[in-house]
Amino acid sequence: MIYKKIIKKVIFRVDSSYDLGFGHLKRCLNFAEQINDKYKVIFVCKKYKTKFNVNLKKFKLILLPHNYSLNQEITFFKKK
Repeated sequence: MIYKKIIKKVIFRVDSSYDLGFGHLKRCLNFAEQINDKYKVIFVCKKYKTKFNVNLKKFKLILLPHNYSLNQEITFFKKK
Protein backbone atom coordinates (compact mmCIF):
# COMPACT_ATOMS: atom_id res chain seq x y z
CA MET A 1 0.00 0.00 0.00
CA ILE A 2 1.29 3.46 -0.89
CA TYR A 3 0.77 6.25 1.61
CA LYS A 4 0.86 9.88 0.64
CA LYS A 5 2.22 12.32 3.11
CA ILE A 6 -0.34 15.04 3.66
CA ILE A 7 1.28 18.45 3.82
CA LYS A 8 -0.68 20.81 5.99
CA LYS A 9 -0.48 24.45 5.07
CA VAL A 10 -1.01 27.59 7.08
CA ILE A 11 -1.59 30.75 5.07
CA PHE A 12 -1.08 34.17 6.62
CA ARG A 13 -2.88 36.92 4.72
CA VAL A 14 -1.25 40.06 6.07
CA ASP A 15 -0.29 43.48 4.74
CA SER A 16 2.46 45.70 6.01
CA SER A 17 3.91 49.05 5.02
CA TYR A 18 5.17 52.21 6.61
CA ASP A 19 1.63 53.60 6.56
CA LEU A 20 -0.04 50.43 7.85
CA GLY A 21 2.66 49.48 10.31
CA PHE A 22 4.60 46.25 10.87
CA GLY A 23 3.16 44.94 14.16
CA HIS A 24 0.68 42.51 12.64
CA LEU A 25 3.31 41.11 10.28
CA LYS A 26 5.79 40.65 13.13
CA ARG A 27 3.23 38.80 15.26
CA CYS A 28 2.33 36.53 12.34
CA LEU A 29 6.01 35.95 11.61
CA ASN A 30 6.67 34.95 15.25
CA PHE A 31 3.80 32.49 15.12
CA ALA A 32 4.94 31.13 11.74
CA GLU A 33 8.43 30.45 13.09
CA GLN A 34 6.93 28.40 15.93
CA ILE A 35 4.87 26.17 13.61
CA ASN A 36 7.27 26.02 10.66
CA ASP A 37 8.48 22.49 11.50
CA LYS A 38 4.95 21.01 11.33
CA TYR A 39 3.31 23.05 8.58
CA LYS A 40 4.16 24.59 5.24
CA VAL A 41 3.82 28.30 5.97
CA ILE A 42 2.79 30.70 3.23
CA PHE A 43 2.52 34.46 3.50
CA VAL A 44 0.20 36.32 1.14
CA CYS A 45 0.74 40.07 1.12
CA LYS A 46 -0.08 43.01 -1.07
CA LYS A 47 2.96 44.41 -2.82
CA TYR A 48 3.75 47.87 -1.53
CA LYS A 49 6.89 49.88 -2.19
CA THR A 50 8.06 49.06 1.34
CA LYS A 51 10.79 46.40 1.50
CA PHE A 52 9.26 44.34 4.30
CA ASN A 53 9.79 40.83 2.95
CA VAL A 54 13.41 40.56 4.11
CA ASN A 55 12.34 38.62 7.22
CA LEU A 56 10.17 36.23 5.20
CA LYS A 57 12.97 34.51 3.30
CA LYS A 58 12.41 31.12 4.93
CA PHE A 59 8.71 31.11 3.98
CA LYS A 60 6.90 31.04 0.68
CA LEU A 61 5.71 34.54 -0.19
CA ILE A 62 2.92 35.38 -2.63
CA LEU A 63 2.70 39.06 -3.50
CA LEU A 64 -0.58 40.48 -4.74
CA PRO A 65 -0.87 43.81 -6.55
CA HIS A 66 -1.42 46.56 -3.99
CA ASN A 67 -4.64 47.68 -5.67
CA TYR A 68 -6.41 44.28 -5.60
CA SER A 69 -9.93 44.43 -4.24
CA LEU A 70 -11.31 41.77 -1.93
CA ASN A 71 -13.21 40.20 -4.85
CA GLN A 72 -10.01 40.03 -6.91
CA GLU A 73 -8.22 38.33 -4.03
CA ILE A 74 -11.00 35.75 -3.71
CA THR A 75 -10.82 35.06 -7.45
CA PHE A 76 -7.04 34.71 -7.20
CA PHE A 77 -7.32 32.10 -4.45
CA LYS A 78 -10.04 30.16 -6.21
CA LYS A 79 -7.67 29.68 -9.15
CA LYS A 80 -4.92 28.28 -6.90
